[in-house]
This record gives sequence, structure tokens and C-alpha cells, in this order.
Amino acid sequence: MSRMSGIYHETTLGSGLTAITAATVEKQNITVPGAKPGDFVFVSIDGFDSDDCVYSATVSAANQVTLSIFADATGGSNIASAPIRIKVVPFDAI
Repeated sequence: MSRMSGIYHETTLGSGLTAITAATVEKQNITVPGAKPGDFVFVSIDGFDSDDCVYSATVSAANQVTLSIFADATGGSNIASAPIRIKVVPFDAI
């Protein structure tokens, strides 16, 4: 598959992201070969109830995506080990 069609990667949450304290941001770096700064990142977390959290991902360095999860102020979040699906789309492809 060429880089222009996008890069797909699947992983699971690291142990540091399974229990997030209220009103905090937790981050996890994920190696995604071929990702470049400036590329678009789409992320989904299977079986994850996002009512208590907001999550996003960015290409933070070559071959590295940083997933950030923010737990809202009303309570922390207990996230079971869930599959994370990442799709990196090159800026050139848009």
C-alpha cells in the first residue's frame, strides 16, 4: 500500500492510560512507520465511552503519533485495554 492511500495502525492503550484522573491530560506515543509531521490523523478507540473524555492524535515527529486523552472535571475515566485504530493521511493526498 502506498503512503498516498494512508497508513493504518492498530494498537492498545498503554497501562498509564487505563485510569485517568479528572481534569488531566494523559499522552501516549505510538510508533506509526511512515507518519510525517503535518499529516492528518484520525483515531478511534473501540468500546470506549467518550462521554467522560475527549481524545485526539497528532503526528508529533517522524514515525510517531501522540494520542492525548483529557478526562473531564466531573470525574476520572477508567478505560479498559481497548483497541486503538489510527489512520494517518498524508497532507499531499488531500
